[in-house]
Amino acid sequence: MADYWISFCIKYDSEASYQKRYREFSSRVETCATGGMWETDTSFIAIRSEHGINAIGNHLKKALNGTTDHLVIREIGKVNTRYINDPGDGFLAFFPEAIKL
Repeated sequence: MADYWISFCIKYDSEASYQKRYREFSSRVETCATGGMWETDTSFIAIRSEHGINAIGNHLKKALNGTTDHLVIREIGKVNTRYINDPGDGFLAFFPEAIKL
């Protein structure tokens, strides 16, 4: 088991599309959180999982829009970071070891 934090941004394009992606993303997070989760803050979740960081990232990626949404996942207590799409200017200055999925 490992602990991860997940930060994500699902861009609003239309109510139906946004809600569909958000529900699917949330459902996928729950399936990855085999050891529990903390989901109190907006767009930030911590999970405990038996799955590796690449497996989690690739599973969650399927719920997101490949051009507008983004996600960052980091193993807590380790320098092990993955990201999807473009998390924005300055990201790599803080996470230079991050690997794009």
